[in-house]
Amino acid sequence: MSTRNFINSIPPVTRHLLIINIVVWLATSAMYHLQGFDVTRWLGLHYVEAPAFNPVQLVTYMFLHDTNSFAHIFFNMFSLYIFGKILEQVMGSKRFLTYYMVCGVGAALIQEAAMAYSLHPIVANHEGVDLGHGMIVPTMQFLDMNVAVGASGAVFGILLALRSTCSSFLCLLKANIWLSATV
Repeated sequence: MSTRNFINSIPPVTRHLLIINIVVWLATSAMYHLQGFDVTRWLGLHYVEAPAFNPVQLVTYMFLHDTNSFAHIFFNMFSLYIFGKILEQVMGSKRFLTYYMVCGVGAALIQEAAMAYSLHPIVANHEGVDLGHGMIVPTMQFLDMNVAVGASGAVFGILLALRSTCSSFLCLLKANIWLSATV
């Protein structure tokens, strides 16, 4: 099978999500490693009370991945490729894209709730955060240091949908094995 045939065999939304994520990862990696410019500072998901928080991050974070780890982008995109193409064929392209985005934004909201729970005592302390070894940083600077990136929430949403829509034993087995291996 030629490269063109392989790429065209991937359903359109899954294919475009793969391309977007890979291009963004390559661009952010190049900007960070060559220029020292960290895109996650602006587009990664920050805690809602952090100075760097922007509501668009609820969407943009899912297209960013750790620039210091090939494994992060690889496993997210491999999962999207394997399971996204199955779910897109089952749901149709428009419903799949809507579902993917809702899962990603939903995961961002859950992440924000988890950060609110764990960071609330820190936010209440306006004097600063002790990082250990006598290193104290201002509270707002510390909040900006906590950033979430990646498509894992959207990908786990795909796995969840497959677990509930797979009618064949083989399909369900494949989804369960992959889910178990990634947890």
